[in-house]
Amino acid sequence: GFCGVMLPYVLLSAGCIASAILFIKPVPISGVSISSGLDSTRPLAVYGAGFLLCLLGVFKVLPPLCIAGITVIFLLFYDRKVLSEVDYSLLGTFFAFFIFVGNISKLDPVRELLSSALSDREALVSVLTSQVISNVPAALLLSGFSSQWRGLIIGCNLGGLGTLIASMASLISYKQVSREHPGQLRRYFLWFTISNVILLALLFLSYAVLEGII
Repeated sequence: GFCGVMLPYVLLSAGCIASAILFIKPVPISGVSISSGLDSTRPLAVYGAGFLLCLLGVFKVLPPLCIAGITVIFLLFYDRKVLSEVDYSLLGTFFAFFIFVGNISKLDPVRELLSSALSDREALVSVLTSQVISNVPAALLLSGFSSQWRGLIIGCNLGGLGTLIASMASLISYKQVSREHPGQLRRYFLWFTISNVILLALLFLSYAVLEGII
């Protein structure tokens, strides 16, 4: 059901990405050296198994804390370097978001405000909330105040576009650019924001059309 709800937007997003690749003028680059560091298939198999382990958590076959414990213990013996390279500050930021969401959702004024705001506007409120606290915390926050899951799913997915904070993936990309190309950070942020706002507007317009709102 989830995949069926999102399929039209996935296809439209794929079309937008393909159009960008085909019609935006490419800029040649030079002096880039890339090394995969994968000299055997063993690491690929090991981390592929780790990915499958995470999926068992998503589908509630194993508890998340159990998976986290297995992962940490395994990495301590197999690849300790990975643990030292984790961006703990970014994880801490989102951990704080989740605590914040859990706390404010228990405040009566906030509960009343969200309950009234979400009435028949689940997708729009989800998109707007995602711009401020990111789309995953927004999904956790708003899901407790509405049973209209279709609008919440679409809104929180589309809400990953827009501001830099709307998606954890966007923050990761921004930190990567700041580390590798600090001189181009302002230009990257400008074009990132323009592109995201345009795509968000296009996808939300398609939502309004598909749902018969306009």
